[in-house]
Amino acid sequence: MMMRIVHFKALFVISLCFMLIFVIVAPDPVSAGVTKVYWADWGTNKIQRSNPDGSSVEDVLTGLTDPVGIEIDHAHDKIYWGDYGDYKIYRANLDGTSKETIITTIAYPINIALDVKNGKLYWSNLPQGTINRANLDGTSSEILISGLTGPHGIDLDVKGGKMYYVLESVHKICRANLDGTSSEDLVTNLSYPQDVALDLTNGKMYWTEWGSGKIQCANLNGTSIEELLTTTVEGPVEIAIDLDTGKMYWVYQGIADKIQRANLDGTDMEDLVTTGLNSPFGIAIYDESAVVPTLQLWAVGAVLLLLTACFLGKRHRSYPVNKG
Repeated sequence: MMMRIVHFKALFVISLCFMLIFVIVAPDPVSAGVTKVYWADWGTNKIQRSNPDGSSVEDVLTGLTDPVGIEIDHAHDKIYWGDYGDYKIYRANLDGTSKETIITTIAYPINIALDVKNGKLYWSNLPQGTINRANLDGTSSEILISGLTGPHGIDLDVKGGKMYYVLESVHKICRANLDGTSSEDLVTNLSYPQDVALDLTNGKMYWTEWGSGKIQCANLNGTSIEELLTTTVEGPVEIAIDLDTGKMYWVYQGIADKIQRANLDGTDMEDLVTTGLNSPFGIAIYDESAVVPTLQLWAVGAVLLLLTACFLGKRHRSYPVNKG
C-alpha cells in the first residue's frame, strides 16, 4: 500500500511538472516586440500612447504642466516622467492611474533614466548643470556630476557600470561611471544633440541632433560614427530603440510635430502620429517581451515547491517500529 502511494505521488509530481513546463515554454499569445509607444508633450500638457504603428492614440495623463523625459519600469508596470514646469518627477501605472510624486525638491528634470535592478533613478538637471540620482521612491537624492553645460539625454549601461549623457550646449556625448566619476568625451562637434539610446546587445549608441536633423550611431566608445538618416533642418529630439523589431522611434519637433520611426539602419522612415501634437519631448516603448508573465513565475515557484515537498516527505517519512 505504501509503495502505491509513493508511486502515485511521483506520477502526480511528474505530470504536474510537465504541465507547468508547457505553460512556461508555450508561446506567448502577444507578439514579441513593442506593444505601446508612450510620449510626453509639454505643449498639450499630456502623456499619450499608441500602438507601434501609430494607431489607437489615447491620453494616459492630462492636465500636467510641462512633461518631458519619460521612462518605463517594465518590472513593475510603471511610467516615470519629469515635469519641467513644476520641477518634479512623477510616476504612475501604465494606464495613468495611481499618480505619485517621487522627487518633490526643485529637480529641473529634462531627461530621466532608470536602473530598476538597483532601485535607482537618474536625471539631468538642465539649468543647474548637474546629473542627479535617487532611489526609485525619491529618497537619498544626490548630485553625481556638476558644472555641466546643457545636460540633456541620459541612458545607462548598468551591467557595464556606465552612464551615457548628452551635453547639448557644448555639442557632445559623454560617459561616466554610474557614481559620476571618470567622465570622458565620446563624440564631439555635434549640432545640438538631444538624446542618446543604448543598444547594449550590439555595442552601439544612437543619438539625435536637433540642429542638423540627423540621427546617428556609433560604437559605445564613440568610434565608427554612422549617419543613419536626416529628417529636415531641425527636428529629432528624444529617441528609443526596440531590438526585437529592429526599429527606432523618435519625437520630431519642427515645422510639424510628429512621432516617427525607422529601421535601425535608417531605412523605411515613416510618420506614426502627425496630429494632436504640440512640442512632444520624451518617448519610451513598452515591450511586452521584456516582462516575465506572472503565470510563468508562479509555475516555476510551484514546480520548486512540489519537488521540495516530495523530497522532504521521502526523507522524513516515519515508519512503524517493530517491537516484536
